[in-house]
Amino acid sequence: SGTGFVGNLSATNASATSTFAGGLAIETSGLVYDYSTNRVGIGTASPLKSLYISTGNVDGLRILSSGAPILDLYNTRGSGRNFRIATAVNVEGLEILRSTSAGGEATTNAFTIDTNGNIGIGDTTPDYKLDVTGAGRFTTYVDAANFVATSTSVASTFGYRVGIGTTTPGSALGVMGSGVFAGNVNASTFTAT
Repeated sequence: SGTGFVGNLSATNASATSTFAGGLAIETSGLVYDYSTNRVGIGTASPLKSLYISTGNVDGLRILSSGAPILDLYNTRGSGRNFRIATAVNVEGLEILRSTSAGGEATTNAFTIDTNGNIGIGDTTPDYKLDVTGAGRFTTYVDAANFVATSTSVASTFGYRVGIGTTTPGSALGVMGSGVFAGNVNASTFTAT
């Protein structure tokens, strides 16, 4: 019992376990194990989570790997589904993957950021700043310089007014300028002004 000082401590047995009773602190707050909470702190003497890293204004956390560095966020409750943040395996960039089975390692892509800053949702090789595979929904305005609908089998539906050559259409379809229709034009009434 009591306090002792050791200039150097070296454990060289490869098969034995070194055990410390109580907490452990290296340089006060450099590396701390709080035995009362089973928390580890790096850069803090009072870790608030199981692993708490406080770096001040210097670099934070880096995970190096010769393969694809992975950070798993795993929930053991309920279905046990997890998310995985990883550098992309097939392309350079960052991926967020979600598990496809409870407790399983099998994952599917949910989100990708490539080295050009393009974001893919359900798309691992985005060609645009936002590339979505599947349906999308916007509950407010979408502001775009151009709008292109390329589907030949699905109708594009607009819930309010569409302006061609005008930003303030006065009816469901407002056209400012000439128009050419290659097919039929059907109308219940037709007014020439």
